[in-house]
Amino acid sequence: MTLVKEIILISAEKCPKCEPMKKIVKEVSEDSKIPFKIIKIPIDNELEVELLENQICVMITPSIILRTEEKLICVKNSIGTIMNKDELIKDINEVN
Repeated sequence: MTLVKEIILISAEKCPKCEPMKKIVKEVSEDSKIPFKIIKIPIDNELEVELLENQICVMITPSIILRTEEKLICVKNSIGTIMNKDELIKDINEVN
C-alpha cells in the first residue's frame, strides 16, 4: 500500500499565494499526522535530482509534492494556486 510519508510545499520568497498555502499545509499536516516541509526556490540539488527522476519539474509556486516510500507525486491542482484544505486532503487520500 502506498502511503504519503511527507507533504512538501515548494515556495518562493515573493510568492503571494505561498503564505496562505503554508497555513493550509500546516493544518493538513497536523490533522493527518503527516509531516511537512517547506522548500524555497532555488531547490537544493539533491531534491531537484529526485524530482527530475520522478518526472517533476517545478516552475510555478506554490506547488505541493507528496512523498511516498516509492516516489514523489506532484499535486497537479496545487500548481500556482491556493488549494483549500479539503482539496489537499482529497488528493492525499487518493494516494493513500
